[in-house]
Amino acid sequence: MSSTTTVVVPTLGRRPEFLEQALRSIRAAGDAYVLMVAPAAFDAKPLIAAGLLDAKLDETGRSLAAAINQGFAAVPDGTEYLAWLGDDDLLRPG
Repeated sequence: MSSTTTVVVPTLGRRPEFLEQALRSIRAAGDAYVLMVAPAAFDAKPLIAAGLLDAKLDETGRSLAAAINQGFAAVPDGTEYLAWLGDDDLLRPG
């Protein structure tokens, strides 16, 4: 991992069009490691192959807060800045 920023994206995977837009906005905003927390049944391989996502964790909690905390607990070494973005939110470029 070369980025010092990690963005955790919790999702249930029920809004794929919004999710893809959210991931694209993270990539457009700059260099960040993107970590998704989603149900085990959600197949993230196409998003990883498209370069929109770096890794996916299978969620173990039962709430949005639990998914965010699970992601925060799994950030890569070297992370200096940490954020989370909802699957229906967008970051501004730059």
